[in-house]
Amino acid sequence: STNNNSQVQQYIFPYLEITYKGRTTIVPLISSKNGFSSDGIVNASIENLEYNLYTAIRSVATQQRGKVAFLYGHGEWQVENIWDFISSLNEYYTVDSISINEKLNALTERVYDSVNPNLVKIKNKFDCLVIAKPTSIFSYKDLYLIDQYIMHGGKVLWLVDPLLVSMDSLQTQANTFAISNFTGVDDILFRYGVKLNTNLVTDMQCAKIPIVTGQYQNNTPQMTYYPWNFFPEISPNANHIISDKISPVKMEFASSIDTTNSPAKKTVLLSSSNRTRVLNSPVNVSLQMLKQKQDASLFNSGAKDVAILLEGEFSSAFKNRLTPEMELNSQMAYKDFSDTTAMIVIADGDVVRNDFMNGQLLPLGYDKYTRKMYGNKEFLVNCVNYLCGDKDLIPLRSREVIMRNLDLAKVEREKTAWQIVNVALPIVVIALFGVLLAV
Repeated sequence: STNNNSQVQQYIFPYLEITYKGRTTIVPLISSKNGFSSDGIVNASIENLEYNLYTAIRSVATQQRGKVAFLYGHGEWQVENIWDFISSLNEYYTVDSISINEKLNALTERVYDSVNPNLVKIKNKFDCLVIAKPTSIFSYKDLYLIDQYIMHGGKVLWLVDPLLVSMDSLQTQANTFAISNFTGVDDILFRYGVKLNTNLVTDMQCAKIPIVTGQYQNNTPQMTYYPWNFFPEISPNANHIISDKISPVKMEFASSIDTTNSPAKKTVLLSSSNRTRVLNSPVNVSLQMLKQKQDASLFNSGAKDVAILLEGEFSSAFKNRLTPEMELNSQMAYKDFSDTTAMIVIADGDVVRNDFMNGQLLPLGYDKYTRKMYGNKEFLVNCVNYLCGDKDLIPLRSREVIMRNLDLAKVEREKTAWQIVNVALPIVVIALFGVLLAV
């Protein structure tokens, strides 16, 4: 700090240690994010202070942490691609990975009655199941076991791509085609209440990507940024706690979602802007589109839903699809209607992927090209908090504090005048008060 033309250096350690019943946790008081200025870091630290303290106290005081499992075995994202999301959830939950492999007890525990073996009690092993961008077909039995996990009150966060497109392929060829992603989950989701459409949502409100348009004199490539309509910037729904006060969410090759006739309550969490154009499969994707001026009149499809919350009771996707022997088999303990539960369906598997730069992992939602921080991580963590019943965490994370910093030059310029006012004015007021009393 600088005071009277002299400099003073002070070292501080911005951490807080909380201990409870032998358990200790360290709370960082500085919230540093990529792309933030020093003022931005201070502002973010103040905004997150209450949230960080609350979550730290909660973590040391809670004996039993909730359990979240990431599903594997169907071409889902590998751990390194979603590491920042996993790490964020690990602050609140015990995070595990699970492969069903058609095993009856993969997602649920079965307790058999010692007296009557025909009596079977089912208990879910996990509070929430995350299915992050599956790319291969689920077996019939795996889908059945997921269905029965839901029927017994299990929560699921679905991150599914109806169409698959790779930006990497566009680096080596002029164009590529979006191909259908056959996994089988679209069938059971249809019965739960949503229809995943095999299309791509393009939006005039979108992120920019760099394209080499020339070279500088030192042979370094000259990059120009163009709007890429396949990467919509989604403004979250402010009318729901999950998406309220969240920064725009960046999606990549997202598809639209329609609702179906099911008893579940449907709430839209993310929708594209009104300047949307829907491209139905098959879709030819080419980087040449970047250099072509987009005809705004074609973006007239209206807002399209890309993320929906389903809540309530669900009918089993396997109702009337099992043989009578299977339905009556006590060992299977088939349940055709769910307990009250919830799931969130997002028609984009890339929304959860963290990027890398020079081999270093970047925060989820950080665009390494534009250095812009999107709200992907906050939105997805909110989704899991909501599904796991931890709704009290969400408003604290989304809290906003407006910093009104002092004008240091003005302070220095008017310091003497305000010192005189603060010292002399009370004396004058007291003297006047004494004169009035004397009179």
